[in-house]
Amino acid sequence: MLVIPGALIIADVEYLNSNVMPLLKQLSYGGTNLADVADGLAVTMLVIGLAIMFLALMGICGAVKKYKTCLCIYAIIVLAMLIVQIVLVILWIVAYDRVENRIQGEMLTNLQSKYTYADITSEEISTAWNYLFMKLKCCGVNAQTSTTNNDFTSTPWKTGGASDNIPIFCCSGIDENSYSAVTFTACTQTMTTAVYANGCYTELKKQLEKYTIYYIAAGITILIIEVRLEIG
Repeated sequence: MLVIPGALIIADVEYLNSNVMPLLKQLSYGGTNLADVADGLAVTMLVIGLAIMFLALMGICGAVKKYKTCLCIYAIIVLAMLIVQIVLVILWIVAYDRVENRIQGEMLTNLQSKYTYADITSEEISTAWNYLFMKLKCCGVNAQTSTTNNDFTSTPWKTGGASDNIPIFCCSGIDENSYSAVTFTACTQTMTTAVYANGCYTELKKQLEKYTIYYIAAGITILIIEVRLEIG
């Protein structure tokens, strides 16, 4: 049932929390932001799954009690649900392709224009980026390999006088409780150790690919089951 993948997505998405949401809401395509896409589709799957469970009970009741009216209503609603699910699966595939094609550029633009503070208290968008680095264990948008020309080089944080080349949140083992008490120049300045290997676009893409697997697999499975029940 769609209840299962919907619940898994809601429970398992590490980056969907109140600290990261302000950033995801700024990453948009076609007027829809990434936070609403991820959260909305998971909830949609959950709601549709619950509705299908209710309809299944109605169908069983109609079959056992021989209520023709109940069976007719059940058949009509199931057919409508089949159409809705097909549309949702198609929309998700299209949305995923659009995210993959456009979101990387939007992420980089946002980082380079709005990343201002390497802390989690001063400003909302900088805080969101820093939590994203920690939650997804990533650094910047692309993989960071240079101390002089990386995703942070032109950010307000770096041009404003920061001595580090990447923020402390890009370093393995750092969390919201320890970052302010740690000096880790081998990571933040020379970038020779403990730097997260992947950029956040790569890690975010992995999360979206996991969504796609959940959504398409669940959608196809439930469509097959419902068609078989309808034919039977």
